[in-house]
Amino acid sequence: MNPQQYKSLKQRQSEQQQPRTSRPPPTENWDTYKQDHTKYKLTQAEIESRKQQRAPQQRGNEPLLSRKDFQSKYLDKMYDNQYSDPHERKIKRELDNLLKDTKKDRETEGTTPMEIQRELDDLRQKVAELTASAEPKSVSIAPQVITQDRRSSEQFKSISLDPVLLNSVTKAADKVNSLMIKQTDLDKLVNQLKVENIQLKQDIDDIKLTREKRKEIDEGIETICLDEVLEKLKFI
Repeated sequence: MNPQQYKSLKQRQSEQQQPRTSRPPPTENWDTYKQDHTKYKLTQAEIESRKQQRAPQQRGNEPLLSRKDFQSKYLDKMYDNQYSDPHERKIKRELDNLLKDTKKDRETEGTTPMEIQRELDDLRQKVAELTASAEPKSVSIAPQVITQDRRSSEQFKSISLDPVLLNSVTKAADKVNSLMIKQTDLDKLVNQLKVENIQLKQDIDDIKLTREKRKEIDEGIETICLDEVLEKLKFI
């Protein structure tokens, strides 16, 4: 191996042993690796078009349903649940419609929200006075007591006539009765077990006593036998 080959071999070995991180970076310009991201930026027209595409589209001739549509659909049911009196229900419905119409008109005119709220409060007060004056007044000696009695009787009547409540009460009463029967059976069983336990204790005491007596008898027999043996040994 000539010196030139030896030198090239050593250089190759040193390059293989040298880690990659210690190698110098390439001589290329780093600006060539930068990318132009401005081409990915959307314009305002493209943003608006995408918003329109993603918006809910109308299918057919029917309008899109909103919260107001659902509220108007179930408004009758809501008023039926809130007000049992049909006269009161009708007045409340008309009052709400009137308040909505006046609020919408005032908002279109450009008045301030405080003025709208003040006018709505005045309108509510006037309607309340009109409804109070339209109600028939019955002359009675003690109207408060009668109304209170009537309310209490109506409450008890509604409670007594409620089938779901009656069913639940009967189920609860049946469950209580069954639990009481089980409790009495358990008490009887406990008393019976107590009596059996006392009897078993007495039997155990009797067995212990008989065992002690038997032991004493056996010991006495053994002593007698020993005495006889000793006497025989004396004679021998």
